[in-house]
Amino acid sequence: HRSDVLGIDYYLTAMNPWTQYLGEKRTINSQGAEALIRWLLTQDARDLVEEIEDCVFRMSDLSQVYSGWISPAQNSTKEIRMLADRDLVESGLLDELMAAFREAYGYEVEILAKSGEEIYLTAMLGEGDLILAKAPPEEELIQLNTYFRQIPGFADLHLPILRCPYVLCGPSE
Repeated sequence: HRSDVLGIDYYLTAMNPWTQYLGEKRTINSQGAEALIRWLLTQDARDLVEEIEDCVFRMSDLSQVYSGWISPAQNSTKEIRMLADRDLVESGLLDELMAAFREAYGYEVEILAKSGEEIYLTAMLGEGDLILAKAPPEEELIQLNTYFRQIPGFADLHLPILRCPYVLCGPSE
């Protein structure tokens, strides 16, 4: 039995280019991150996720659908570093999505697979331009919020995108 009520939600979050990161000085590719976030929230990306056979992830019912302009890659914005939850990377879903995004807009996305705990620690070092992961606990969010920025046109810092429903196995009773 697959439960759409029970499950894990995944969120997109853009890194703040003006934050003082804990690691060495890095440049955050804000334009590339915005383009990828906007594209992941388009109907085209939504349709692609639905078409992938055997994919346990589904687009979140809470996600906003974006239908505006997306800037193509420039030499200075072509490379994007995305910190992503290892579960998403291992599913193969991101490979298919990033191939379609590269073909449509010319960006190269380096996916840095991390466990849930590692993602936000790595983000604090300035190692990524955006995050695609489960949201951290509320108390961590308060401490981390200076590392994130809101994308113009979106209401939240953390944009819901995917849901992985729980699958309950066993006798029906």
